[in-house]
Order: sequence, then structure tokens, then C-alpha cells
Amino acid sequence: MFSLFKNKKRRVYLDYAAATPIRDEVVKEMQKAFAFFANPSSLHEDGVLAHKFLESERVKVAGAVGARPDEITFLSSGTESDNLAIRGTVTAFLEKNTSTKPHIVTSTIEHSAVLEVVKALEKEGLCDATFISPEKDGTISVKKIKESLRPETVLVSIIHANNEIGTLADIKEISKAIRHFKKYDKGDHASIYPLLHTDASQSFAYCDIKMNAFPVDMMTFNSSKIYGPKGVALLYVRKGTPIKPIIFGGGQEKGLRPGTEDLVSISGFAKAIEMSVKERESESKRLKDLQEYFFKKIKEELADRVRINGIIKNRIPNNINITIFDFESELMVFELDAKGISVSSKSACNEIAGDESSVITELYPDEDARLGGLRITLGKDTTKSDLDYLLKSTKEILEKYKNFPRQTV
Repeated sequence: MFSLFKNKKRRVYLDYAAATPIRDEVVKEMQKAFAFFANPSSLHEDGVLAHKFLESERVKVAGAVGARPDEITFLSSGTESDNLAIRGTVTAFLEKNTSTKPHIVTSTIEHSAVLEVVKALEKEGLCDATFISPEKDGTISVKKIKESLRPETVLVSIIHANNEIGTLADIKEISKAIRHFKKYDKGDHASIYPLLHTDASQSFAYCDIKMNAFPVDMMTFNSSKIYGPKGVALLYVRKGTPIKPIIFGGGQEKGLRPGTEDLVSISGFAKAIEMSVKERESESKRLKDLQEYFFKKIKEELADRVRINGIIKNRIPNNINITIFDFESELMVFELDAKGISVSSKSACNEIAGDESSVITELYPDEDARLGGLRITLGKDTTKSDLDYLLKSTKEILEKYKNFPRQTV
């Protein structure tokens, strides 16, 4: 199915949360799109054809996610989508409310694309923010969110499925809490604010997401998490939601995202979305069975050495996150890599930054941060034998180091 893994020395890839390979079907779709090379904003015939192609892809995407075509904005990455949702909301509010400093509610275990932009806005003096700590099981308390809301709160941004431990937020209950706050605490049930944004980059392939029935104002989707190309993502913005652009240039994407649209990548993204929706139920069940199998095996064979991070029941089916006691997660990543196994110790974005796992540190603040968590994420090529090999290799590595003092990298 995936040309990346064909005719090469066998490796076990278990880092699908960081990036997925591009499906062969998606590559074929992208090849067709090369015919539309003109700028979609041009007025000549070639430009008109390119524009029609762009809008046809937008219609496909909108239909697959249960949205209106004019509610879909194509962007370059999930990070840009999160930034636009947050900074764009604050900018729109400040244009009309010069005497009130806006307030944002988020959590301490959000993706860095959310945390860093909120922190930047705070530092610039453009907003106040409340960062909610997670419960011990990795979930975010709806009660704490509701208690954090203020009359000047303009946005609540909570990730749908955590990018490190896979735990799912109860977005419907969060939305209900916001509606209750507007009606009874703020005394204005028709108020636009607070808006609700969620990043569904990790959850879209596994959760039944239809925007016409999903109670959010904005949602982020990322192509590179669903077997599409990198360099393309989208932000769903419910019609009527006040938002302003954060970069400037032309008037593309309804003025929200200037720059010539990448038709080839957009076509691949549209195909990946279509196939994800089609295979969502069957693939979720298959991965859930594998996830449960591995949880059972580690409990049987490594119970005294391993802790499962995050609630098991309410998490996406491809995510396994464990802490191995007395063994640094980054060292385990390097040792497994030497055996041909790709896993991670945290979000790939934080790997570059060199930070420890912020999520595991938040869950276990009194624990040595170097232990962290081993993030094992499954995908379409994952088999039971892959997980058996992972478990066997992990045990071999622990055996190798058993007579050494705890190692650091």
C-alpha cells in the first residue's frame, strides 16, 4: 500500500503520530493535479481551470467533514492552523474591543503549536490566559474549564486527542459548559464569545467527526497525520465566526490565508481525507485490537518495569504511551532504532526543541523528567508481529543494561 516501505530492509515504523507515509492512492491523485499548473487567482483560461479545480477539491473536503465549502481554509501545516485560530481570534476581538484585554483558556498539555502562541500573546500583552493542569489519567476536567471562564474569555482551545498520550477530550461536554456559561453566568446566551477551537490532527482518522454535528467554532486538521502529503492542512471556521488573518499579502482563501494555493498537495489531502473517512471504522477496530494486545502483553511481561500513561479506555486506538522505570526514554529510542524500530519519546516538534516531554512532566511533576514516556503509535502497516518484536527488543535492551547504573544520553 505504501511505496515507502517496499523493497527496503525491514524496519518497524511505530511513529505514525509524528508523520504517516503517503498512500500510493494519494500519490496518484496528486500526479493528476500537476495538469493544473496555473495560478488559481489568474483571470485567463488556465487560471480559471485551476480555480475550478481548487474549489472542486474544497467541495470534496467539505462533504467528507460535514462542513460548508466556505468554512474550509487551506493552510501549510497544523501549526499554522492552530496559530490562525488563536491569534486570528484575538486580533478580531481587539479590533472591536479596544478597552478589554481578551482571555484564553487552554491546558498545560496542549501541542506546542497552541501553547507557544498563547504564551507569545501573553508576553506581547495582548491577552491573559489560564492553563489548566490535567488529571492524573491525562484527561482535562470540564469542571475546571468552566470555572476558568470569565466575561472577557474569547477562546477555549483544547486538543481533541493528545498528541503524546492519545487521551480524548470530551469536546461535547466542553461546548455544553461554554453554552451554560453564556446563558447563566455571562447572562448573554447569544454572545459570540467564548469561541471553542480544537486540534483534531491526531483524532480525525479514528473519530466520527462531522462538523455539522460537532459543537466547535474552529477545528484543525493535518494532512501528514492521515497518509497525505506534508505541507498542507486546513482550519475549519464555522460561518459567522470572527477571525482575522495573521499573515498578509493577497486575498486568497477568503482573505484568511494569502499566498498561491498548492493545488497538488491540496488534491492529495482531499484524497487522504476521503480514504480516512471510508476506512475509519474498520481501521479503528483493527488498531484497537492491536493496542489491547500490546497493553495485555506488557502487563504480563513487564508489569514491574512499565507504567501506561493516560487513560486506557478513552484514547485513540493507535496510541500507546509507557514509562519504563529507571530507564531514560531517549536512550530507549536510540536503542530501539538500532534494532530497526522507530518510536519517539515525545512529540516530534519537541524533539527538535530539545525539551523533555511536557505532557509526562505535567502528569508526574515529582518524577525525573528524563524518564519521560515512550510514544508508540500504530498505523496501517502495523502487525501483531511488529509489536511482538518491539516487546522482545525492549526486554533485550533492559537485559543489556541491567548491571549498569542508570544511563543518560
